Amino acid sequence: MEELKELFDIHFEKYPMMRPEDCIKLLYQEEFGPSHAVRNRDEALKSILQEVAVSREGDSELFTAAGRWFVRIDLHKALEVYTPEDVADWFVRSAGSWNGSMAEYLKKLKWFDANLDLFPTSFTADEWKEQLSYHRGEAYSNVHHSKLYNSLYHPHYRLIRKGIWEF
Repeated sequence: MEELKELFDIHFEKYPMMRPEDCIKLLYQEEFGPSHAVRNRDEALKSILQEVAVSREGDSELFTAAGRWFVRIDLHKALEVYTPEDVADWFVRSAGSWNGSMAEYLKKLKWFDANLDLFPTSFTADEWKEQLSYHRGEAYSNVHHSKLYNSLYHPHYRLIRKGIWEF
């Protein structure tokens, strides 16, 4: 699980105010990628264009690691270099390329729970336990970024599988 420690080290350095749900989201993305997302290119393109039109650019880099298999590509930065059609295509192809494993995801949640003290979190162990319990009650479904994360970091990205887009 050394890769997870490195991943969280990167994310806590870039996003020091991550909340429990942001950590869960990162673990979810690391295991499942965008497999829960849209698989139709036209819908993906429409969604990307709408999101960019109503969002403001954050201070993200073009991409941020999201685990062994995926990167988060910042939409605003990507559209400075690539066409929206390319980004939509990569996103849809990424969603169809990986399913992940619930058993592996649960192992990762347990690992993070057991190693919470390794990270400079902005939340308490009790807040983590509460969010984890809520996540379990929601059958471990995909979660959204916290309101705090959204307001501080303005995340507007798509998960792209490494190898589909080369950086």
